[in-house]
Amino acid sequence: FLFESHGCYRYENDVCIAERGYTKNEIETLFPHFKCSDDMSEGWFHLPTRETHTEYLHRAERVVDWMWNLLLNRKEDDDTEGIILVSHGNLMNAIITSLIVGQAPILCTKGLVTHYNTGISHLKLFVEKNHPQQRFTTVQYLNRVNHLLPDTALLTGNDPFKDHWVQEFLVPAAESLET
Repeated sequence: FLFESHGCYRYENDVCIAERGYTKNEIETLFPHFKCSDDMSEGWFHLPTRETHTEYLHRAERVVDWMWNLLLNRKEDDDTEGIILVSHGNLMNAIITSLIVGQAPILCTKGLVTHYNTGISHLKLFVEKNHPQQRFTTVQYLNRVNHLLPDTALLTGNDPFKDHWVQEFLVPAAESLET
């Protein structure tokens, strides 16, 4: 569920056609060290058409909840130092904004953290197991792209207007608050 907003789709004669994306077996064959979720056996995208903005924000919320649950359900002897998410900029926008603001992505209507498609961010999450609703996020750094410089042609995303993030964020957010 870490795919970019709107899912995997193509347009053919002005008709939106959903694509399944790579399956678990296809990815693990291409990248033998990867282990994918069993629910990817039929591909990673399961909607019949393009994902709506509201569906995308709800999915981002599931990712945020999943991250907090990983931390909450960690065993005492687990020495894992963190998790790494690899995703596109728009999904990272919603996840990071939600973690910083402390609200579900669909409720974050006052601001937006932009993120390059290849940016690297480091956040630390803290939660007390006896008080799971008391959650705290620290930002170590956001949206670093040093690994791509000096070739700025490799920098994609991170422009809130050109990438239509503001337009997609404000209009659906206003519509969802009305209903």
